[in-house]
Amino acid sequence: MQPFPSQNDTQQYGTATPGRYHGPDDAPEYNGEPPLSQPFYGASLPAAVKRFVTRVLRFKGRSSRSEYWWVQLVLFLIYAVISAVAISAGVDPDDVTNPVGLASAVFSAIIFVPTLSLTWRRLHDAGFAGPWWFITFTVIAAPVLLIMTIFPSRPEKMKEKWDDKENLSSAV
Repeated sequence: MQPFPSQNDTQQYGTATPGRYHGPDDAPEYNGEPPLSQPFYGASLPAAVKRFVTRVLRFKGRSSRSEYWWVQLVLFLIYAVISAVAISAGVDPDDVTNPVGLASAVFSAIIFVPTLSLTWRRLHDAGFAGPWWFITFTVIAAPVLLIMTIFPSRPEKMKEKWDDKENLSSAV
């Protein structure tokens, strides 16, 4: 059995065999969006946010760079608005004793696990194990995670145990 499908494999969603890795250069052709078990290369902002919300508790599988970075942009803009509101109100956005700081803390708590799962899947797509996320707890190594999320998709590093088997069975 080949570790990766050949270009001649044809399945329901184009040239891709569901459950097998495809990098951006040989990304499968889909009629519309790919199934949730597959990364969406070239995802638009609305598609990336939709997939982020849909896959909040999925740590298996992969997320493309576009899926990851569109969501990061949206989250950055939300935090920028919260900070602007806090500054215009003359309060500290990190102080939970004021309403703006409390809203910021609640928002951070709500998006923590979904953002963690997105980063975990992005690391899988870049060829790294999800637990590399824990380097964010070391101040010196935290920028390494940023670099790891910038890496392109790397098929030679993909591990089968990272596949989202539950979503794969519904994609076939």
